Formats: sequence, C-alpha cells, structure tokens
Amino acid sequence: MNKKLTTILLSFLIFVYTSAQQTGVIIGSVKDKNTQAEIIGASILIEGTNQGTITDINGDYTLKAPVGTYNLRVSSVGYVS
Repeated sequence: MNKKLTTILLSFLIFVYTSAQQTGVIIGSVKDKNTQAEIIGASILIEGTNQGTITDINGDYTLKAPVGTYNLRVSSVGYVS
C-alpha cells in the first residue's frame, strides 16, 4: 500500500511540474540576405534540442517552446547555416 501511494504521489508531482512550465511562441521569417526573397522549406531548429519546424511558402515559421533564451539554427539547401 505504501509503495502504491508513493508512486501516485510521485506521478502527481511530475504532472504538476510539467504543467507549471510556461510555453511561448517563436515567430519569424527567413529571407535571402541579398535578394530578400522568401526561403521556402528552410529548417529551423532550437540548438541542443530536437524541437524544430520548417518555413512555409512565405518563408514564415512558428515554433512553440518553453519560455527561455534559445539559439536557433536555420539551414536550407544552397545556403550556409
């Protein structure tokens, strides 16, 4: 009985901790530096994680992430990351 209660309590604490983390939204656009043309399908990745997205037909992206400071890695075929 005591082991079951401990497991339930631990599960509850993990749930409370993960629920308390705030999530923000990173919004941006990727364009060619020289021509200012939108880059379709560029990969946006939060460094050190596996969270990422790709740009849409207008070169825009939206990425949900926990609130904090991040470095983004942008890459696309034919361009330097």
